[in-house]
Order: sequence, then C-alpha cells, then structure tokens
Amino acid sequence: MEVMRTLLPALCLLLAACTQTTWQKPLTGSGQAQADLAACSVAARRDALVAAPHPPPGPRFLPLGHGDFENPAWDVPEELLLQQSLRNRCMRERGYNLVPQQATAP
Repeated sequence: MEVMRTLLPALCLLLAACTQTTWQKPLTGSGQAQADLAACSVAARRDALVAAPHPPPGPRFLPLGHGDFENPAWDVPEELLLQQSLRNRCMRERGYNLVPQQATAP
C-alpha cells in the first residue's frame, strides 16, 4: 500500500504531462489568449532572469556517475522552472484556466 501512495502522485504527474492543454477564459478568443500568453511569457522570462540563481558555466552531466554524457533533460535549469511558474501565475491572475485541449475531428 505504501508503494501505491508513492507511485500514484508520480503517475498522475506523468499523465498530466502527456495531456495537451490550453489556456481558456470565458468570453475570450484564442487570439487574445495567445497575446496574453505572449505578454506573460515575456514578463516571466524577465522576472526569472532577475530572481533565479545562475548555474555555473559549463556542461551539465548525468547524475550518478554515468560518465561524460550530457543530457539537459536531467537538469532543467531553475530559471526555466521559475519562468513556467511565473507565466502560469500571470495567466491565472488574468482570469485564465489551464484545461485539456479538445481533440479536433478531421
């Protein structure tokens, strides 16, 4: 049972990461949503560069002694995570919600 409590949040996070989402706000078209997302992205990038600690220069390597194989997926810079968080907060403050994207019929 303990294993299930540990794996369930990870499974939910994995499934959420695979689902395509979009920002929606009542009475707002996709053009306005894209403009607001662009504005929030610019502000988040600016604020994250100021707030986040900068990593040391040079390549980042796989953890646990995997040799000299560089893999940026293993080490997402804190600034990118902070940018995403700031962008999401900005969009929510503007009244948007992140919802699963509807599949379009051919």
